[in-house]
Amino acid sequence: MRKLACIVLLFNFSLATGVAQHHQIYFSNKVKADSLRSTGNYHAAIPSLRVCVSEPEWVTVEDEFFFGYALFKEDKIDSAAIFMRKALKNGFHFHDMGQLNYWEEKGVLKKMQSHKAMEGVAELLQSNTANYVNHSAMDSTLRARLVTAREQDQRFRGADANYKKQRGLDKKNQRFLRQVIQEHGWPGWDMVGYDGMNAAFLIAQHSDNDKRFQLQCLNYIHDAFYAQKVDAPSYAYIIDRTRINAGKPQLFGTQFETTQENGAFDLKARPVEDEPNLGIRRKVFGLVPIEKYLAESKERLLRYQNHLK
Repeated sequence: MRKLACIVLLFNFSLATGVAQHHQIYFSNKVKADSLRSTGNYHAAIPSLRVCVSEPEWVTVEDEFFFGYALFKEDKIDSAAIFMRKALKNGFHFHDMGQLNYWEEKGVLKKMQSHKAMEGVAELLQSNTANYVNHSAMDSTLRARLVTAREQDQRFRGADANYKKQRGLDKKNQRFLRQVIQEHGWPGWDMVGYDGMNAAFLIAQHSDNDKRFQLQCLNYIHDAFYAQKVDAPSYAYIIDRTRINAGKPQLFGTQFETTQENGAFDLKARPVEDEPNLGIRRKVFGLVPIEKYLAESKERLLRYQNHLK
């Protein structure tokens, strides 16, 4: 168990500090692959998808599934089955029944079922998508407990800030989240809904007093992100937070610092690695352009200042 914990922390440290910096390669190919897929040009997307599935820090089940599907369209059935089945066994699904129905109407599912190597792939895609749409794995009790923990996370932040009291609540929340992870793994949307998932993220994000635990959370979140069980923007926030806490530049520009000049407060982004490609990374992860995000954050800071007057 100790050896496993060390491996987990080493992986987290690599992701948080940027020891393995392959993000430029992944994101440039991800943008290209998504653009080509959106026009139905799977043949041209294959080289970029192949790069994406070879990047273990960033690859998702979506990358693996559609790389497999692109190979399937080229009649490379055996290779296609490997990637599509792996993605499906790790949770890949469509986000609604519409895409599944479209594939059925176009005969895609029937064609899959006609190949022995693809046995069970169509059925697993149908099952995964139905479970996602119907929230079959939801734990409503755990969800409610996490939502309560989120309320505690915000209790003494913001306008009624009392950091001494908040630290006590944060430690209590950290103990709770440790227990949840130990018993259930990372609580993703499939288990606790989006509000419960957001609560778990906030607890991890605000665990700066326990950076070891924060890094452990990052590893679990990474695995959940790969399996489509957490949202990309939240993952970006925790990556940036752990990198900043490790003394390294952030990747997504989510972390700001407050400056003061002539009694007036202002915000500026903390250092960003590979800043020229920041916009690409933010787009892939569903984040608004940095200029808009900074302007909105400054507006919130101004409202907070006015509240204190």
